[in-house]
Amino acid sequence: MIQINEQPRTNLNDFSFEFQQIIELIPGGVSWLDWALSSNRSSTIEAPSEASFLNMIQSGLHATDLLRLNALDLIISPSRCMSFSKDDISLLTEPNAPKAHRLADKYGLYTDDDLIAGDQFLKSLGIADFPCFKLRSLTESINLALLAKDDTYPNFDDLGVQKVAANFATTNAQSTDEFICAYLFYLNASSNSKTSGTHNPIASRKRIQKTWDKIISASYDSTLSAQMNPETPKTQIIDACRGWISNGGQIGFLSMARAAYCYLVSLGPSYDLAAINASQVGQYFSEAQSFIRRYGEKQSPPPAGSLSQDGLELSFALEDTEAKAEIVFQTKDGTLALTNFMNKN
Repeated sequence: MIQINEQPRTNLNDFSFEFQQIIELIPGGVSWLDWALSSNRSSTIEAPSEASFLNMIQSGLHATDLLRLNALDLIISPSRCMSFSKDDISLLTEPNAPKAHRLADKYGLYTDDDLIAGDQFLKSLGIADFPCFKLRSLTESINLALLAKDDTYPNFDDLGVQKVAANFATTNAQSTDEFICAYLFYLNASSNSKTSGTHNPIASRKRIQKTWDKIISASYDSTLSAQMNPETPKTQIIDACRGWISNGGQIGFLSMARAAYCYLVSLGPSYDLAAINASQVGQYFSEAQSFIRRYGEKQSPPPAGSLSQDGLELSFALEDTEAKAEIVFQTKDGTLALTNFMNKN
């Protein structure tokens, strides 16, 4: 027996049109559902929604939340496709790549070609085989590809500085996301060092490492993210988050690397690395907590969240007249985290 949001489903026709179309895309999905609906099963399979049930099936059969539609050269999350229109879902079931690729622009989907830029970027820096890139998620691969194509960050056209930044980042990172944060941290700090008149790369590297360590140490108390129920329905997450915030619950940054980079960016285009101290860093994180508590006390909810392509992150922006930030809910483990806090003053 299967129950979706406490409602029994006894055959395929009990599911929505969207569900029936999408499960056809999952290799082995229909056969597994037939088995699960079998009357000789004694246990009940439960899920809060059809979208989460699709995620359960995809993950259970293929050990990944993502599905690659080889005929269309698209990478999708079956659970996220439940939010597509019926016509768009039908496009996914037809072997017509040009039509289906319109969905990539409409919903921000990615293809394998989009991710090649990230791999080429790592190869150009000589770090493609480093351990922190071995188990990266689709979201991290996308962020890496975006980094490779971004020509707005400092020293983007200086391969020598980029290689030093990459060495710094691989030394200080345990994951692809941490690498990106540490890499951008170095480029930002290095750009500041040049404007300060210090051109010795060894001295710059040592000073930037010292600053990184100082900020990381001061951020320990601000990286303990809240833990919520990962089965919370998407429609209730924002209310649940607001309740947590308004009750004074702390929301830590996604990671220490993310916290360090966000702090450096918050200093603006001009700052003195040597002047950064633990008290200043602590003040930044204290202001971040004050902001989210202040926001949580408001009656109006934050804007609707944006679900990542792999369905693993729901993010929504908070902003008032004094500051702004982003809250990220990890749908897989229920982690609620803060990122990109910035005072407007």
